[in-house]
Amino acid sequence: MRYGIGRPLDVLYWEVRSVWDGTAIEGFARNVALDRRVPHGEIIVRFYRGPSHVLVAEERRDLWDIRPGEERWFIIRPPLRSWQFDWVDLRAEAFTAQP
Repeated sequence: MRYGIGRPLDVLYWEVRSVWDGTAIEGFARNVALDRRVPHGEIIVRFYRGPSHVLVAEERRDLWDIRPGEERWFIIRPPLRSWQFDWVDLRAEAFTAQP
């Protein structure tokens, strides 16, 4: 599993959990900029299987209007069970407007 950084939006922590109806990815993202808000950000999670790293699913979560230094909790619920993927790649993207 890898962390994703999309300046100024950083993923501080995340974990993959098995839940009764599938899988949950929970974590926290922070706007690390000191002077710029993030009007729109995305957390992107890709799920891969097998030694050939076949992409089996991709899910996204939008985050809106994140102030400088603010942290946001996110949860992503893909329609997968833990045995349906071998590893996860998580990335953050920030879409910012220059003043």
